[in-house]
Amino acid sequence: MEKKAIAFFWVAFFCAIFHLPQEKEKLVTAIVGSSEYCTRLKEAPFKFSCREEISLARDNIIFRKGKNTVTGGQQFVFNYMPERQKFNFHYLFDYQLVNKNGSFREERKLVRAEGGDINQDPLDHLLFFAERVAYAPITIFEKNRVKEFNFGRVPGERKKGDDLFWIRAVPIDPDKWIFTSVDIGVDHGTHAVRKLKAFLHNFKGYKVLKRISAYYKSRLEVSCQVEFNENFYGLYFPTRVTIREHHRGGPKIPLYVGPKGWDRTLTTFTYSGYKFLYSGE
Repeated sequence: MEKKAIAFFWVAFFCAIFHLPQEKEKLVTAIVGSSEYCTRLKEAPFKFSCREEISLARDNIIFRKGKNTVTGGQQFVFNYMPERQKFNFHYLFDYQLVNKNGSFREERKLVRAEGGDINQDPLDHLLFFAERVAYAPITIFEKNRVKEFNFGRVPGERKKGDDLFWIRAVPIDPDKWIFTSVDIGVDHGTHAVRKLKAFLHNFKGYKVLKRISAYYKSRLEVSCQVEFNENFYGLYFPTRVTIREHHRGGPKIPLYVGPKGWDRTLTTFTYSGYKFLYSGE
């Protein structure tokens, strides 16, 4: 009974803050439930270890300038086809994350490196590496932060082919965050966060990618998609993260790679073999 009263209070509270009409009560209930879920996730006193595999595929396109040749009073322009430079890196880590009193610490031990210099920090290749991805939902749904976002339903959510309730969070002040919007798929019953997709900007390395986009004269889109499928007493942890650096549009890209553009960099993180241990006092 007490829990229902608390839940009712939070629904009324969010309605007052966001001025939501009565028909959006289901959305508010999902936001409140997800906020309570993230509180449990943040306060759970444990640590976990697992295997973390990182694969990075990079596909550079280099456009060479044509040469002008004058023959018999006529000028001929020889255009060169673009060069494709493809690189692949693969890393395997023993990964551990400790949550103690709401403070998180990551530890990685490199097990194997392929395609890169083993003496170089492999994470240097990952300009937009998402640290502590296990706690990404807290970024949105922590009770002290929800007031910094506008929430709504995701258009066309039924096309996603899953049985989740999809919420879109848009920062009121985008300059404060490394994302412009986040789509979050939550469980209808428990409100556990099971999927999210963020559209990124202003992160470490973003200026480098903007310069690359200027070279291609393309529209740059960087996204991060996370799947939470590892269940530990009702709390879900990531099993796969996909980060895309996507380019489309401009005068050259549609001609050489098609109108849909291409992923210049595709980075995937997979997590397996989870082991959980209590880390409280």
